[in-house]
Amino acid sequence: MRSIASIAALFSTGSIGCQPVGNAKDGATFVVCAAEIDEMTVDVGTALISSGGAFAAVFPSGAPVSASYAIAEKAAKDSRAGLWAGRFVHPVSLLLGEQ
Repeated sequence: MRSIASIAALFSTGSIGCQPVGNAKDGATFVVCAAEIDEMTVDVGTALISSGGAFAAVFPSGAPVSASYAIAEKAAKDSRAGLWAGRFVHPVSLLLGEQ
């Protein structure tokens, strides 16, 4: 999924479901969401990250929360998709004080 239209399709299907997968120390709930598109189940996080529209979450140590999301982010970065088409300081670097 490489276009804004394909990302928009995720949210226009009307068949998005989310499941809780864990909790943060502050009580926030982590969820994984999926959409049905053309009889295929698409992970919304992977679609957003691989298109360059979002970043993979990391633990305070900097380790990825999800290996598959980290791989999707690397693929987006390598192909200069979405946000990766420009130059910027990665938000994780800012959060971890590595600027």
